[in-house]
Amino acid sequence: MDNAKAFKRVVPRPLWPYLGALRRFVRATPRHTALQKKQLLSDPALTAPERELLSQVSSRIYPGDGMYNGDGAHYFKVGLSAIRCIDEALAQANLNKLQTILDLPCGSGRVMRFLRPRFPEAEITACDFNRGRCSFAFAPLAQCLLFLRSILMRSRWLRVLI
Repeated sequence: MDNAKAFKRVVPRPLWPYLGALRRFVRATPRHTALQKKQLLSDPALTAPERELLSQVSSRIYPGDGMYNGDGAHYFKVGLSAIRCIDEALAQANLNKLQTILDLPCGSGRVMRFLRPRFPEAEITACDFNRGRCSFAFAPLAQCLLFLRSILMRSRWLRVLI
């Protein structure tokens, strides 16, 4: 029996959601996620450019990030994979430089943390329904736009999306 099941046997059921939130918070502490990122940096399967990019990304993870289950290596590898896909799409389109990026929906920033160091000259706008995730993840990285119709109507992105 794993620890969670054993713990649930002694803790009253109404407290379970709070314990889950506490577990997610502890898993996402900067010290824990920085250690996971450091371990991934020593992975020989990473290329030199991937290692350089990963060394520049933030290891802060929003405790409520539904894409983070405690496995930092997987979390950061998915971000690297997204950048490989973006780089391939840019190569296919013969684009060398990006001026603006719209990350919609941005979630808690798994990809955004890689976009800023990969495209430092680009103006990045992050959009999501959840203000907490958006403001936690992107205050230092991008303009955070809460995805509400009234805000989007005033945004210059509306011309691009239509």
